[in-house]
This record gives sequence, C-alpha cells and structure tokens, in this order.
Amino acid sequence: SSGKATQISLNDKLDCDKFVVSLYNNSVIYIDSKYLFFEEYFRKLNRSGQPGIGDAFAKWLYDNQYDTSVCKIVDIEPLNAEGTSFSSFSVPDDLKKFDLSDRKFVAVAIASSNIPEICNASDSDWWEFKEPLNKLGVKIKFICQEELSSWNS
Repeated sequence: SSGKATQISLNDKLDCDKFVVSLYNNSVIYIDSKYLFFEEYFRKLNRSGQPGIGDAFAKWLYDNQYDTSVCKIVDIEPLNAEGTSFSSFSVPDDLKKFDLSDRKFVAVAIASSNIPEICNASDSDWWEFKEPLNKLGVKIKFICQEELSSWNS
C-alpha cells in the first residue's frame, strides 16, 4: 500500500496495510526472473523503503529476493521488448483488453508450479477480468472486494 490509491476508503487502506504486513511472515512470494515486477514496483514506490508501508515492503522484497524462504523466482520468457507478451500466457480473446502491464503477473502465476494467488487491492481491471482469468486457473485475492464490486455493478 503506497497510500496513492485515493479511490479507496480509509478502511480499505487499513486492510491493505494489514495485508502487506502479514506477508512478511506468512507467505512465499513469487517474483519474475526478468525483474519486471521490481521495475513496476519502483516506478511507483521509493527504493529507500520510505515513506510508506508499500515502499518498505518493496524494498524488503527486493533485499530478500534470493532468500528461498521468502521468494520463489519464476522464469518467464517475454516475447516482446515491452514485457507485455509472454510464452507462458497465451492471451485468449476474452482477455485481449486486459491491462498489458498486468500480464507479467499472470505469466508468472501460470509459469509457476502451483499457480499462486495474485493479490489485488484497488485495480478494477483485475475485478473486470476475474472470470476469464479464473478460467485459466489464475486465483485472485481481492483485498478491497466490496469497493471493487461496487465500481462494476
């Protein structure tokens, strides 16, 4: 949680912060072998780990990326220079409009051995495409589910 998602309520921001803090001890986090996740995270978050919980988490994840008790690195093969098309993720027709920048997360989930859950706070694109993603076996945890469902009803 970077605090920059102004469209969500204070309660949802608190839920996001609690969720991020819970990841420190209770989860193995899947990341990509090409640093595409970190490139995206650090476009929006500060590499110093300040000032927010999201910044601190991104720095912690980066610092611990090779600790196998924290991270599993999944090899993905980008099919283009932009990193928006991947060998592990053949995009079906019902996902053609799915955000290009989010496709790396789906590619990692599919390429991993057990399709880990993708966690989403306030990006309505994931809510809009949850059914076609689910058909691919991609599991999504919606932290602000009530807020997201009200946007698309």
